[in-house]
Amino acid sequence: MTPEQRQQFDRFGCVPRCIIELSNERGPPITDDEFCRQFDYLFLTPGEYGNLIDSQIVEVIRVLDLGHDFHILRRYDAIVWEFGHEHRDVLVLSEIDLRENEATPIKHCSLLREIDRDHFRMWIPWNNAPGSERDFAAIAWDSKACHGVVLVRAR
Repeated sequence: MTPEQRQQFDRFGCVPRCIIELSNERGPPITDDEFCRQFDYLFLTPGEYGNLIDSQIVEVIRVLDLGHDFHILRRYDAIVWEFGHEHRDVLVLSEIDLRENEATPIKHCSLLREIDRDHFRMWIPWNNAPGSERDFAAIAWDSKACHGVVLVRAR
């Protein structure tokens, strides 16, 4: 990546950064640069290198063998079931700033690490910063306008 592409990727590439994190845990590891070489034809928004829209996720997860499809669920208890009982990986799309005490609208993608009826933990690829994990009370699922992109693997 060029320095300009790197800057844009760190700002707009939350979906790819989550997929890269998941791939490095579950499958063959992939670097940011390798990911971009392989999938940059999907980065269609000018000035937002790394931005993937929801419908492009399936193409990427298939190539990286992270799933063959996905479905989107809004209800917290449905995500608890999919993650805990079905053992499915979940990308969390949120519409409200994930920082504490923030209510500013901002679309973002994070990777679900843990969830139960009372709390959930996500790995968050912060804009222009490294990713880190953060815990949330279950009520934050609705207050941060979250929904889950549940990755489905062939059985």
